[in-house]
Amino acid sequence: MGDLRRALTEHAAARNVAVAPGSALWHDGGTRLDDDHLITGVGLCSGLRVWLAPDAPPARTEPVAVEFAIVGGPDLGPPTVLGPGTHRIGGSSDDAVPLLGASIPAGAVVAEIDTAGRVVLDGAAEQSGSDITIGPFTLRIRPIDGADVVDASGGVAFNRTPYRPIPERARVLDPLPAPPSPPPPSKMAITSFVVPLASGIGFAVLLGRPQFLIIALLAPIALLIVARVERRKGRRSFRQDRADYLRL
Repeated sequence: MGDLRRALTEHAAARNVAVAPGSALWHDGGTRLDDDHLITGVGLCSGLRVWLAPDAPPARTEPVAVEFAIVGGPDLGPPTVLGPGTHRIGGSSDDAVPLLGASIPAGAVVAEIDTAGRVVLDGAAEQSGSDITIGPFTLRIRPIDGADVVDASGGVAFNRTPYRPIPERARVLDPLPAPPSPPPPSKMAITSFVVPLASGIGFAVLLGRPQFLIIALLAPIALLIVARVERRKGRRSFRQDRADYLRL
């Protein structure tokens, strides 16, 4: 704030305006602004006045600023805080409250804010907390005091208690797949044993060659070995599928 005080002193000297010795900067609400204060940390916003005087200016009635929040329309965004004065609301980025994303002319509405925080739009007074409609936009007007104007970064203090409900978004989860089923018990037809055994005995009797008896005995043994291998393979596959399912 020291740079601002020096700039105001030079501005007054250039216009032959006397500045009393020991003059200091004062917030429009009567708070002294020391040289080591930062602009973003003393609650200043557009429309507020700064005094260069030896004594504090007359205190004015709070609230000292008005918040315009876009609560409906194609371009929702953070609220705009304005102080006393005349401000334009319209479809230009140069307007105090820009309403972009629709065919709204620049300066479509003129807002006049007095030192008590009362708002007059195009000559008609608006109630505190009322909603106004400008084209497809809905604006909510809310007077606030200086402590609620800015935070340390110069923006609106979003960590205050919200006065607009936050919409809840439902999330639909995808259904989980069915858990893996254990492998069914292996079933072997009795014919897989009887047919090779009977064929081997028959050939051995008809042809008189006992070698067919060995073949008749080996065929069922081979079938038992194959069934046991398939059963172990099924159990191993089931364990792997169950482990993959539990990791979902």
